[in-house]
Formats: sequence, structure tokens, C-alpha cells
Amino acid sequence: MTHQFSADVEKLIQVRMASGRYGSEEELLVQALRALDEDDEELKAIEEGLASVDRGEAGLPLDEVFERLRQRHSIQDNA
Repeated sequence: MTHQFSADVEKLIQVRMASGRYGSEEELLVQALRALDEDDEELKAIEEGLASVDRGEAGLPLDEVFERLRQRHSIQDNA
């Protein structure tokens, strides 16, 4: 599947390709789509959490939430 992109999008692609991080434009596109999927999943989880709070349901302790986020994103606790 071949696409013609606008000049603005083409420039964004070229900037990303120049980073050397991607082996091809297809790889860049696949990575971008995966990132969008992850963002969609995170947004859905946030919306579900907010709905739960709105219903008055008990949530997780904040320190547990932060620990889960650190684990998910491989961040060490420097405290």
C-alpha cells in the first residue's frame, strides 16, 4: 500500500527517519500505530477509573498507583 502524504507529514517522517531510530518508513508507521494503541488503552483505563470514582467506588491507594506506573514504565523509585 503506497500513500502520498502532505508536505507537512512528509517532513515529520523525514525528521524521524533522520534520527536513525527506524529502518524504514513502514517500521516508523508501525511504531506510531502501536504507540497510538497504547495511548488509547491508557486513556480508556483513565476514563474507567474516573467513572469508578464518580460512582463512589473505593480506589487503589495512591502509593500503589504510583508503584504500578513505575513498574509499567520501568522507572526506579529514587525516594
